[in-house]
Amino acid sequence: MTKNIFIKIKNFYHTELGWQMFHYFIAGSVCTLFDFAVYFFLTRFFNFWQTHYEWANIIALVLSATIFFIWSKKIVFKNQDKKIFWQYIKFWLMVVVTTLIYQWLFILFTRVNIHDLLAKVFCAIIVLLVRFITNKFWVFKNPALF
Repeated sequence: MTKNIFIKIKNFYHTELGWQMFHYFIAGSVCTLFDFAVYFFLTRFFNFWQTHYEWANIIALVLSATIFFIWSKKIVFKNQDKKIFWQYIKFWLMVVVTTLIYQWLFILFTRVNIHDLLAKVFCAIIVLLVRFITNKFWVFKNPALF
């Protein structure tokens, strides 16, 4: 039984979607860790950001999203489209919308007394899934498929 699950996972990884999801997860994880590190650094070492932690959260998200755009375009979706300017605009439109969702959820979770770091974990998981779908089918879509 367990062997069959590993075989299915291996076979899924070798599909285009499986490969993209795996590398998207790796890229998202690294960028999320970077986001957490920036947020932690700002809110735990500077009094100003301890009081204004919502703004510290936005700064961390913007920095990690910039790294994620490059990683997604070049490695995850292997996108060769030369219209990088428009992709970057679409990417940032997606980032703004999902960051607003992230921030709204973050405020909601922290207002109901969920620890701020745990709230970030919940928000990160939700937004990671939304961003994969949006990046794959809108920002870095293969024009031949649509």
